[in-house]
Amino acid sequence: MSGTAFTGVHQPTGPVNTGSGTQHNVYHFHQAATATGRPLGQPFSGVYLEWLEKRFVRPLGMTTAALRLRSERSILLDAVPGSGREATAKMLLRDIDGRRAVRRFLAEDDNADAAILAGDRVSDGDRLLLDLSDARGESWEGSRKQLPGLMESVRERRAYLVVLVPHGMVQLGDELAVHRSPITRPDAVRVLMRAIREERLPAAGEPDAPPESVLTFLAERPPLREVGRLAELFADARRTAAGKTPAHCFSAALESLRHPGNAVVAHVSKLKRGDQRALLLTTAMLPGARTDVLHHAHRLLLRGVAHPGDERPLLEQEDLSERLHDIGAAVGADGAVSFRRTNFAAAVRDHFWTNRPDLWDVYSDWVDAALRLSGMTPASRDEFVAGFAEQALRNGQEKPLRSRAWQWAQEEPPMLQASIQALGHGLNDTRTGHDFRRAVYHWSKAPHLTVGATQVLAAVSADVIALSHPDQALVRLHHLARNTVDARQSGVDLQLVRLAREDDRLYRKLLRRLAAGLAGQPRLADVRLFRACTTSAVLMERGTRPHRLIDTAGTLEVLASAWRALLADADPDEWLPSAEDWLAASPPENAQHDVLLRVLVKAAAAYPPELDRLYVTALRHPCAPRVRHLVDLVQGIAPDITQG
Repeated sequence: MSGTAFTGVHQPTGPVNTGSGTQHNVYHFHQAATATGRPLGQPFSGVYLEWLEKRFVRPLGMTTAALRLRSERSILLDAVPGSGREATAKMLLRDIDGRRAVRRFLAEDDNADAAILAGDRVSDGDRLLLDLSDARGESWEGSRKQLPGLMESVRERRAYLVVLVPHGMVQLGDELAVHRSPITRPDAVRVLMRAIREERLPAAGEPDAPPESVLTFLAERPPLREVGRLAELFADARRTAAGKTPAHCFSAALESLRHPGNAVVAHVSKLKRGDQRALLLTTAMLPGARTDVLHHAHRLLLRGVAHPGDERPLLEQEDLSERLHDIGAAVGADGAVSFRRTNFAAAVRDHFWTNRPDLWDVYSDWVDAALRLSGMTPASRDEFVAGFAEQALRNGQEKPLRSRAWQWAQEEPPMLQASIQALGHGLNDTRTGHDFRRAVYHWSKAPHLTVGATQVLAAVSADVIALSHPDQALVRLHHLARNTVDARQSGVDLQLVRLAREDDRLYRKLLRRLAAGLAGQPRLADVRLFRACTTSAVLMERGTRPHRLIDTAGTLEVLASAWRALLADADPDEWLPSAEDWLAASPPENAQHDVLLRVLVKAAAAYPPELDRLYVTALRHPCAPRVRHLVDLVQGIAPDITQG
């Protein structure tokens, strides 16, 4: 985690106003990376897939699987665990051209615990990966029965689906067995050497071939993720062990891979003083931090564990460079502090959390205090939160992590960004993602949400949840827009409309939700959202889309339904602005825009006062004659509105 690859606008220290009008403070989840550049979290992001493609070695059977995926649109990928089956599935989907991002398909219902493989969660052109490789017993049987319907929906929507099935599963049934595509593990030596080449070592640093000890290890058929990890460890050793041979670096890498904690245990045992061990942990939590930040964070940790102070005069005490040297770290030319062994930080964090569970609460309070240091840079804050979240999740402390994140969400910047990062890591963890998504759902339904809490929940919904569960992201953003004390300042309306516009199916889902909210006593938030997501520009402009939103199947029906709900119960002041927009966007010379007038008039036909008001409003626009003709049609002067 010694580097950070940001996926959004970095704005953690306060708002930026770029012009007149309403100011929106939009925050984003930032994707961290390892010291070697491997993206952490968001394993379906474009950044990660690009990184993976450069290191990917095609397994035997992939060409056949790719041809079948293109022709059949759904395949069941079967491979031995540890043979790179998920990476293969991602590359199969990435190689298919598509406007939509590759994403994981794991349909969950907010009100049910079981996975629902519902076809109505598939959007046109989706590229989906469904991982059922660990399903057994009733879980597998339930999924197996739902798969044919899901695959039919994929075909109808011209989408693509790769399903990872339990290896060697014979209980597929005839309907599914024909879609099985087996792949064989690629050569591990090729995987290793390609990964090493992508580490971009100096020409003199690349080995010609792995030594015998590595070949023996590879012959044991370790999971390919461990082979990739070995390449990273070797590259780290080559960069930091000046003058050492490739064989020595491979040996060190193998030792680190097999026994990652041994070096730390030996190192910690040599550090006899508490202040040294505290500095070791602080450096591991803040790789790349400036010396002033490291110094103050170190002092906070000592205070948290009630460590006695150094009574000597300051100038008699060892300076920071001396103390860092003692723990195996140094200050670089840029003033940033790091360990001399670049893979050491993660192992140090693991050691202190694993071996001192009695200090977990102290660590949490320390992180909270250190994040508030005025000299802490945005990148260092992200690193600090990432290390804390990593250890909390690794040690079963997801509930305390959620509680701390929610506490930060009630505060001011930069703690809002800390909350986003903590929640983002919990959401991206395959073991805890479900519980974190459910927590975001319940928080989003709380009344009178502050602007800051809304921004936090909107960021993780739009940046993290939407990547794998777009339906859930839309639901959460809709609740946030309804429950925040200031939707415009929080920017949640913009994020909701942006998400819905990217997907015809999600757009129709939002309209249906709005229609339900507009019926009876309309919620002001739903009126506001309806006006925002049904402007003539949203509906009629194609942009980068292959078609206009209004031309997609089913859109006219849900638009008319929402308009009827609005006209039935809302005040004219709440719907007339949208009507004015549609009327102004329907000049007589543009027949393509006539569809807007048809929807308006047809929806208003059931409410004569509103129909009259609509006609009077239309008299101010060039389209008035066409509106008059459509009104005559719905009033029975002509037989059918579609014949006008």
